[in-house]
Amino acid sequence: MLKRNVLWWMLVFFFINHTFVGMSTSIAIISMVRKHNMTSIAAAADIVCPNTTFILRDLFENKHSSSSSSNLSQINKEKETFDWSEAEQNMVLAGFFRLNYLSIFLGGVLAQKYGPKLVIGYAQFIISMMCSLIPIVAGYGAVWVSWIGSVQGLLAAMICPTAIFTIIGNWSPPEERSKFGSTFMVGMSFGEAIGGFLFGYIGEYVHWKYIYYLTSVCGIIWSVLWYLLIFDSPSKHPTISTVEKQCIESSLKTTSHEIKASIPWKNIFTSVPFMICILSVNSGMWAFVMLNAYSPLYLKTMYGMNSNEIGILSSVPSISMIVVALGVAYFSELFMRKGWLGITSIRKICTFIGNVLASIPLVIIAFTKCNLNVVIFSMLLVSVMGVFGNSGSPLSALDLSPKFSGILEGIIGTLSAAQMFIFSTAVVYFNKIWSIEEVWKVLFLFTGLYCILANLVFIIFGTSEVQPWNFQDNLHEKPDSNKRLLKT
Repeated sequence: MLKRNVLWWMLVFFFINHTFVGMSTSIAIISMVRKHNMTSIAAAADIVCPNTTFILRDLFENKHSSSSSSNLSQINKEKETFDWSEAEQNMVLAGFFRLNYLSIFLGGVLAQKYGPKLVIGYAQFIISMMCSLIPIVAGYGAVWVSWIGSVQGLLAAMICPTAIFTIIGNWSPPEERSKFGSTFMVGMSFGEAIGGFLFGYIGEYVHWKYIYYLTSVCGIIWSVLWYLLIFDSPSKHPTISTVEKQCIESSLKTTSHEIKASIPWKNIFTSVPFMICILSVNSGMWAFVMLNAYSPLYLKTMYGMNSNEIGILSSVPSISMIVVALGVAYFSELFMRKGWLGITSIRKICTFIGNVLASIPLVIIAFTKCNLNVVIFSMLLVSVMGVFGNSGSPLSALDLSPKFSGILEGIIGTLSAAQMFIFSTAVVYFNKIWSIEEVWKVLFLFTGLYCILANLVFIIFGTSEVQPWNFQDNLHEKPDSNKRLLKT
C-alpha cells in the first residue's frame, strides 16, 4: 500500500476517535443528569413539545416496553446520576471550547518545529487517557467534568486543524487534497454511525460511564499505531518507495519545500483571500458545533427524546455522508486532473452546496414548531449536504499557501475557538432570560443566516490560487506545473 494511503486511513481513524470524544459528553449527559433536571432550561416536566409523533418513535417505545430488564438497569443507573442545573449542563457542553483559542496557533508552531507526528500522537494519547477520568470526577461536580473537557479541548486544538493540515501539506499532491480533506467527513461519518448507535444504547441500557471508557481505549490504541506507522514527511519515511517519494516531492516542489523560511506575517494578515477564507471557515465550524454538540440537547428539551433515540438518529445519515464524501473527493481530483475545472471553481461549488444550500434547513428548523418529522428531516439534510463543504473553503488555506498552511490554520482555528467560546457563553446567558423555544429559534436562525451570508462572500470574492507570498524565498520559482490545476 502507498504510504500516503496509510496516512489517509490513519487520519480517517483519527477522526472516528475525535468524533467519539466530541459525541461522548453530548450523549452521555442525557443519561448522567436526573430526569427531572434534564429540561431545566425551560423548567418543565415540561417538554416543550410532548407526545410529538415520529416515524421511529413507536418502534423505540415498543422495543423499550418489552424489556423487563431495562427497569432494573434504569434503577441502577439512577444511583450514579446528578442534580445538575441547566447552567451546569451547558457549562459541561461548552467546556471543550473554553480554552481552544489558547493552543490552536501553538499547535501549528510545534508541528513545524518538532513535526506533526509527535504533536498529534502525544496529544491524542493524553486526550484519550483523560476520557477515563470523567466517570471518576463527575461525582465531585459538573465543574470538574467541564474542566476535563477544557483540557481535552486545549490538546485537541493543537491537533486539528493545524498539525493535521501540516502533515497533509507534507504528503498530499495538490490534486489529491480533496481526497485528504475527505478524511474528516469519512471519519466523522463512521464515528457518528458507530458512536451514535453504540453510545445511545450504552447510555440508555448499560451505563453512561462506559461511553467514556470505550472512547479512551479506542484513542489509546490509535495513538500507538500512529506512532509506529506514520512519519512527518516522505523524506523521513524509512520504507517508502523511491517512485512514491519522487512523485510526492516533485508535485510539491513549486508550492512547498523543506527549507526553513521566515513567516510573511504582514502578507498573511493583509491577504484579502485569506480574510475571506477565515470568515467562511469559521461560519461552517460554528454550524458543525451547533449541529453536533447542541442538537442532542435540543431534541431532548424540545421533544423529550432519550439518548438511545438520539444516538440512533445521529447514525442514520452516516452511510450517505461517507458515499458523498468519497464521491466529492474522487470527482474533485478527476476534474482537476482533466483540466475541466480549476481548484477555485471546485472550492466554490462545494462551498455553495455544503455551506449555503445546507444552511437553509437550519432556518427551517428555527421556524418549525412541534413538528419532529420536519426537524429530523432537516437535520439529516444538513448533515448530508454539509459533506460538500469539507472540500470547499476549509481546504483553501492549504491551497493559498501549502508552505505556511499550518500557520494559516492556526490563525483560523484560534479565531474559530474564540468564536465558539463567545457563542457558547451567549447561549448560557440567553438561557437565563429567554424561554427555551426562543433560545433554540434564535440559535438555529442565527447559525443558518451566518453560514449563508459568510459563504456567499467566499463564493463571490474568494479564491484558492496559491498566493505570491508562498514563494517569498524562491520567487524565481513559478507554479507552472500546477497552472492547469489552479486555473479558475
